[in-house]
Amino acid sequence: MTEPTDSPSTAEQIVPKVDPIENRVAPVSEISPASQTDTKSELAPVSEPASESKIDPAPEANQNSQQHPPSDITFNILKIALPISLIVYFFQNSPEPVIATSLSLWILLFGLNLISKERNWLLNIIVLTFSLLYSFRASPILMNLNLGIAALGLLFLVRRPTLNGFLTASLTSYILNIRVFNILVAPFQFLSDDIRWSDVKAKLNQSSWTESTLKLAVIGLPLFVIFTLLFMSADEAFSSLTKQFLASLFGSTKGSGIISFIFYWAIYLLITLSLFRAIALEPEWSTFEHKVPKFLQLKAFEVAVIFGSLAFLFIAFILVQFQYLFGGSETIRSISTLTYSEYARSGFFELVKVILLLQAVLLIGAWVTRNSNPDSEYVFRIVGAVLILLSIGVFYSAFYRMALYIDSYGITELRFYSTVFMMWLLVSILIFLAHLVQPTWTYFSGSYLLSFVVFVLALNFANPDGMIAGTNLNLYNNKRPYDIEYLLTLSADANSQLVQAQPKLDSAQWLQIQEKIAQEQAQYQASDWRGMRLFGQFNYPQQSKGQISKGRR
Repeated sequence: MTEPTDSPSTAEQIVPKVDPIENRVAPVSEISPASQTDTKSELAPVSEPASESKIDPAPEANQNSQQHPPSDITFNILKIALPISLIVYFFQNSPEPVIATSLSLWILLFGLNLISKERNWLLNIIVLTFSLLYSFRASPILMNLNLGIAALGLLFLVRRPTLNGFLTASLTSYILNIRVFNILVAPFQFLSDDIRWSDVKAKLNQSSWTESTLKLAVIGLPLFVIFTLLFMSADEAFSSLTKQFLASLFGSTKGSGIISFIFYWAIYLLITLSLFRAIALEPEWSTFEHKVPKFLQLKAFEVAVIFGSLAFLFIAFILVQFQYLFGGSETIRSISTLTYSEYARSGFFELVKVILLLQAVLLIGAWVTRNSNPDSEYVFRIVGAVLILLSIGVFYSAFYRMALYIDSYGITELRFYSTVFMMWLLVSILIFLAHLVQPTWTYFSGSYLLSFVVFVLALNFANPDGMIAGTNLNLYNNKRPYDIEYLLTLSADANSQLVQAQPKLDSAQWLQIQEKIAQEQAQYQASDWRGMRLFGQFNYPQQSKGQISKGRR
């Protein structure tokens, strides 16, 4: 009787051997007899080929290729950014910087839409509208508001939000999606890490792009120069404008020569690359939801005590205000040591702080109770709605105080914009009330943000400086002499109202207004659209100081 051998069974003999180096299955004929003696010991390394010293170079190559975005995307970014940054340089180096800024925002928006296939029509309209309004008004405050909204729209747009995703995002999502640091480092990351210059060089050699550029330089550029020279010789105005443009391009305000041109073009190229890289390679619009830490979660009775005590405080303040609001100046003097106007001035801005703090408390309270328990959220909705209704009395007190203040001292830009800001706070807190009544309303945050955009849009059409000038002229005419010195500090938006008040002014005051208009008009070029819009109806010569002094006498 023979002893059993260790030879494997027939089923075990046909098990193929996987070669970990060549990543292929070896045929049965290649399996050595030695390997057949112990199938388990030979097959064990197959499951862990990475532990061997001989490693397939393919995974390493794949990892290196994953470090770079697709070359088509990076090449497209560079191809669009170069000419657009050059156009922005032309605009910014023109003698009309305000209009140049509006056009630069438009061309940047055009480039973003070329790179990204996703279209958010709402953000595109906002950027286009407020870029135009930036050059429409002369008030510095309003111009900065317009520029800020247009720039904010671009920062939102590079995150590629859908319309519904943008309108239904939380307030924290609007803040956290503005990744300023990422945008600041984006151009350097693009030039050093993203783009593979060898691929760019290969694309230039393989495509007809280089050939087309050479054709344009050899054929198109000489024709353009010849026709430009002919038009310059035919018309003196065209010649003057062309010379001004060339002087502004290679000289004048931002230095002189080709070095200045390269330096500023490089700056605009970095700005353009930062936006274009963000919209092409950065993550898309994200929704952020932060859970409340357990120690901050509130029970129903805690919500009732905290916010109920605030409600009682608001009630007490409103009851006290009744005797002020309806008692008149005598009541104020009998209760307070302040005068009527001092009382108005001392209270308005404090009440603005109260409303701002209430807004913040309600927003945080909604977030905390929503993540606590249903009973806490239900109690907060009731007490929060009561607080909002009571805050209307605080709003009325603030507006009443400002009306007293304006009646005593007139209206200034600070008082005007503070009042308008309070009006927006009233609208926004009513939007929050609608959210409390209907907590499933998903467009709360979007409505909150768009309400501010609508208010700024309305201000552009209302012409704040014109309203301030008209209000003061009517007020001073009835009660006191004109504060002509303050009126002269207003922007060119107020000139129309100042001119209409000529019959009410004496000769010295009228000469001062003429001088103001003439000085502002001299700051604009004759071809400037803003100058034509702001001063087209005026044609006053520059008044000398001697004439002003003579008029005053």
